[in-house]
Amino acid sequence: MSRMTTDSGVLAVVLFVSALVVPSVWSQTVAISGYVKAENIYDTRQVAQVREGQFHLYPLPDTEASRTDNLTYASFQSRIRVTGSGTEALGADLTGVVEADFFGTANDYLGQFRLRHAYVQLDWGGEKLLFGQYWSPLFTAAVFPQTVAFNTGAPFQPFARFGQIRFTIERGGVRLITALSQQRDAFSDIGGNKLQQQAAIPAGHAHVQVFGASRLVGGGVYVKSIRPTLTSERFTAAAVQGYAMIESAPFTVRAKATYGADLTDHLMTGGFITVEDGSFESLRVGSAWLDVSWSAGGPVALGVFGGFLTNMGAGPSVTVLLQDTDGDGIGDVETKATRADNLDRLWRVAPRATYSTGRLRFALEGEVTSALFASDRDNNYAPVALDSDEAVTNVRGHLAVYYFF
Repeated sequence: MSRMTTDSGVLAVVLFVSALVVPSVWSQTVAISGYVKAENIYDTRQVAQVREGQFHLYPLPDTEASRTDNLTYASFQSRIRVTGSGTEALGADLTGVVEADFFGTANDYLGQFRLRHAYVQLDWGGEKLLFGQYWSPLFTAAVFPQTVAFNTGAPFQPFARFGQIRFTIERGGVRLITALSQQRDAFSDIGGNKLQQQAAIPAGHAHVQVFGASRLVGGGVYVKSIRPTLTSERFTAAAVQGYAMIESAPFTVRAKATYGADLTDHLMTGGFITVEDGSFESLRVGSAWLDVSWSAGGPVALGVFGGFLTNMGAGPSVTVLLQDTDGDGIGDVETKATRADNLDRLWRVAPRATYSTGRLRFALEGEVTSALFASDRDNNYAPVALDSDEAVTNVRGHLAVYYFF
């Protein structure tokens, strides 16, 4: 790591902290929050992951090397958030949020300050307008898994923060969310955000949510444009999802189902490939998850997460020209930008328990994730598992200790 890179990181921290210690000169209210998080993680085998295993997706295909276990101690998920409020503009309450942690923007920059959220929001009461980087609407901030793991249920749960312009209307228990967005996150490793930038068209989101004091039901759609190279034609990919949350003390149940194409920008599997006529085609994925939490109001809370995912290929109307390009006897395509496109199916079960006292929390989670990688494909590039294919299973033990401020 160069001295310049290190100095830049230190300067960013100094500037960020300087903004925290002089709020008295501002007319608005500035709130500081966040947490310190120390984690201890053990895996029974090697897994597809980022940041030293902190973000776990699925176990790697079975090899002699991948059967090796792994242990990680880390604290770089520690987080700080600054919220400015108390002023008005254009007749709306004005809020600004900056949130950062030490997760780094890539594995080579682990431990460096990186931006999570940064947005400006205008709130007129029944309408809200947001500009900046925030959760993708497919993540659904109102309904997401309550796991101890930082992956928050990925790859079963769409996970992404996008630069966006978001408009929300809320009337009588009905909420409409629309957004124009572009991929912008630390995990844009399948082609990167340039694929959407050079398409020069923002992605579009539309969600409808019906909610009450103890329930929420909603659904949404997502459509994006991609230009894989500067000289290629654009193509589109889309996704749909439905979700719900029901609270009935002491239980809270959350669930979501997602079906879509090229959702690698949300840290799911699939991607896109070339097809017989030389054009590009998205690969489809389907997933569903269920999260159940129990809390009686005391220091102890329990929960369990379960998820299932399957890759579904390029669709029945698409013929893919398969070639054995690498000599392994398996049909492949000339060009692709994919994540785990040979994964036939994946499931996970993750029970958890937390103990909280004041600002201190201890959290323990077990995670069993099983992947079946297929050794064959059909003409639509969907994985086809043979009788000889065996599932690969990782068992993770996760202890986390938090101090909230």
